[in-house]
Formats: sequence, C-alpha cells, structure tokens
Amino acid sequence: MLNRIFGRTHAQLDAHFWLGIAFALGSGCAYAAPAMDPVVKEAKQELRGVQQDIKAERERLAALDAERDAELAKLRTLENQQAEAGRAVYEARFAVESKGAELEDLRARHAALDDEIAAGLAHLEENLRALHVLGAGNGLEGVLSPGGRADKMRVEGYLAQLRASRVDALNRLRVAREDNVRVQQEIEFALEELTRMQLLAESEQATLDGLRAEHQKVVDALEARHLAGEAKVRQMTKDQKALERALQKLEQDMAQAEAEAKAMAEKKQREAEAEARRQEQQQRAQRERQAEVEKAREKELAERRRLAKESAEPSEKVSAKQAEPVEEKSPQARSASPVDGGEIPVRGRKVRGFGEPTGVGDLRSRGIFFAAPEGSRVRVLAEGKVVFADWVRGYGNLVIVQHKGGYLSLYAQNEAVLKSVGARVQRGEVVATAGRSGGERQTGVYVEVRRAGQPMNPTRWSAWPKK
Repeated sequence: MLNRIFGRTHAQLDAHFWLGIAFALGSGCAYAAPAMDPVVKEAKQELRGVQQDIKAERERLAALDAERDAELAKLRTLENQQAEAGRAVYEARFAVESKGAELEDLRARHAALDDEIAAGLAHLEENLRALHVLGAGNGLEGVLSPGGRADKMRVEGYLAQLRASRVDALNRLRVAREDNVRVQQEIEFALEELTRMQLLAESEQATLDGLRAEHQKVVDALEARHLAGEAKVRQMTKDQKALERALQKLEQDMAQAEAEAKAMAEKKQREAEAEARRQEQQQRAQRERQAEVEKAREKELAERRRLAKESAEPSEKVSAKQAEPVEEKSPQARSASPVDGGEIPVRGRKVRGFGEPTGVGDLRSRGIFFAAPEGSRVRVLAEGKVVFADWVRGYGNLVIVQHKGGYLSLYAQNEAVLKSVGARVQRGEVVATAGRSGGERQTGVYVEVRRAGQPMNPTRWSAWPKK
C-alpha cells in the first residue's frame, strides 16, 4: 500500500524522516475501522518492509562510516609521514644550498691563491733577472774607473737587498702553495659532502614522491565515496563547526592565559614596588646612621686638632686618593631577520577568494585559497606566536598564529609543518610547505584571518601584502 501511494523513494531521503512517516502511518492504521482490516494488514506488511529497508540502510551507512573512518585514519598517517618527508626534503635542499655556497667560497679562495702564486713567481723571476744583470760584472770597473769602488759598494748593497727580497718572496710563495694544497683538499672534501647531500636529498625526494602517490590513491578513494554531494556538505559543515568550537576554546584559553599573566605581572610589580620602598627605607636609615657616625668622627677630629695645637705638636696631613669609577659599556646585540624576501603568504595563484562559492552545496569560502606546487614555502602574514600546529579533520596540517590586536591567521592543507607551538615568528618567516592534506585534490594553501573569533576578508587586514 505504501509502495503504491508514495513509491520506492525512501532510500533517497533521510532515514529519520522516513522513520517518522512510517510510524505516523502505522499509528493511523491502528485506529482504522474493522472494515478496513485488509487495508490495515497490507499497510502493516508494507510498514515492516519499510522498517527492514531502513534497518538495512542504517547498517550499510554504518559500514560505510566505519570504512571512511579507517580511510581517514590511514590518510592522517600518510599525511603525517608526508609532512615529515617534506620537512626532510626541505632541510636536505637547504643543506645542499649551504654546502654549494661554501664550495663556491672555496673555489674563489683557490683562484685567489692561484693569482697570488702567479704574481709571486713573476716577482721572483724579475728578482732573479736583476740579480743576474747586476752580478754579471768582473770587478775591474772599480779598479780602472775613478769612483768605481764606491759604485761597486752600492751595487753590492743593492744585490744584498735583492737576495733578501728573493728569500722573502720564496717564503711567501711556499706558504701560498701550502694554502693552495689545503684549499684544494677542502674543495675535494666539500665536493664529496655535496654529492652525499644531493644523494640524500634525492632519496628523501623519492620517499616523498612515493608518499604523494599513495596519498593520491587514498584521496581518490575518499573522493569516490563522497560523490553524493549532500553527505559531503554535511561533513564539511560538521568539520567547520568543530573548527569554530576549537577556535572559540583556543581564544578563551588564550584570553584566560593573558589575564593570568597580567595579574601575575601586576602582583610582581606590586611586590617589586614594596621591596623598593623597603630598601629605600633601609638605605635612608643607613644614611642617617652614617651621618651620625661622621658627625661624631668630625667632632672627635676637631677635639684632637685643638689639643694638638695647644700642645704645639706638629700636625700630620692625611691625603686619600679616590678612584674614579669607570663606566663600562656593553655592546648591543644585533638581530638578524629570518625573512628572505619571498612572496607572502605563498608564491602561487589565487584560485578562490573570500566569500566565493566552494563548489560544495551552498558553502562559501571563509578565506583565500592559493594554488601552489607541493613543497612551496608558506610564509606568515605578520609577527606573532604559533598557538596551534597539528592535523585537523577537514583542514589537514594546520598552523594557527596569534597576532596583536586580537587577530588570528590560519594556514591549512599544508604538506609539512615547520614550526612548533610556542614559536615566535616574524613577518615573512616560513612556517609550512604547501600541499593537499585534509583530502583536497588541488595542491596549495588555504589562508584564513579571524578577529574576535569571526572570519574576515584577509585582504582588508593591514598586514596583508600590498601588490
């Protein structure tokens, strides 16, 4: 009867909705007139069939949920492994770049030593030529020509200078050659280290590529199970609400921590002021006692001088030297910026702006999504403190940074997280690498800005980079 009236469409609607209709019809049939017994019997049979279908549907949905939870757990494990591999690749590439710069410095030093050796050889050759020319005489010029002996003495003095210069040039040349050999050995060692680091980076990259491929398989499997758009909308809404609750709790905890820190600072300030007053009182009392002692001493000295004058004894003058205090100045420490001039928040292409449709139901974006290659450097929008760095369902590897003025910036869908909770970061500092964690198909990073717990257009924040 129910089949003829409503048709077999219950599988397309919510199970709870169908269950309410079934019980309502069942109640209405229970109070029907005796003449309707055949109809009631048929309706009850149809009701039992509907209830069995509902039960089977629930069991199927429960099984699908269990499979989905297992796949999500596998996805999280893969993304954690991928995050570690991404961090390893990042560090390996950085080490290769550093070693390459060191190798270039060594090569430049080697070239400079080659130039120094060539210059030394040229100078030595010129020195030897001068010695040969000046030493070619036979000694008769000093006897046959007037003034020859004085000229000979001058020449011999110049020859002595040339010989000393030659010895000095030989010593410098020997030192330069030894330095050149040492630098050549360092270059060979640096080349071996660079080769080893490059092999390590290639190995880490191969591991990362394998994890990316396996991650893609899991993402495809998950995506295939969510072709029904309504289920995906409900899940995304649930994830969004869960994140809202987590952010609200996080803001409450941060506000409480700030209040406690402020109260503690005020307490310490009061204690410090009380201690300062106590010390001031002690110092004042000590100064008063010292003044009394000095006064008594002056009185005693005056009495002694009077007695000495009366007895005509010679007075002795006492002189004391007081050392002037030397003020020491401590050098100021210089701070180096971690910013290396990269694009903020990522070098990529803006795909979806704030408030634009996400393509899933009626949901609209609460942030900005940038498409970027996997491993691209994600940079923080402004100076702040990392208050969250972990995997969140629906958002993947997520980093949240607290800023002044009640602002929070969120960086989601990362492949690797490079900062830990509590870390202080400067504007433009790398906090993660772009990816597609959280089950997304397109690689990149999702950036969201919140103030007082509410999402806002990131481009309207003063910290957003002006193009």
